[in-house]
Amino acid sequence: MAEQSYTDISQGHGRIEHRTVSLCTTLEHIPAWPGLQTLIRVESQRQFKQGGHPRIETETRYYVASFIESAEAFAQRIRGYWGVENKRLVAK
Repeated sequence: MAEQSYTDISQGHGRIEHRTVSLCTTLEHIPAWPGLQTLIRVESQRQFKQGGHPRIETETRYYVASFIESAEAFAQRIRGYWGVENKRLVAK
């Protein structure tokens, strides 16, 4: 169960994206994993038009971290990581 959540809504490139980052730091029911401090779930919903028709895509990604931050800080960190990856793909 999420202990903290942060939702971000962005618009650009003809789409609207809602991202919700949820954190869990109470891990007593999780098998031992050295250094594990935070479980992170990112739920994304993108709304856009394809061929003139509205379309919605959803995606859920999971992350683990060896430190604790706020849900907003993790959201910014994860967005920054994907920005770097997208720039790398364009440069190839």
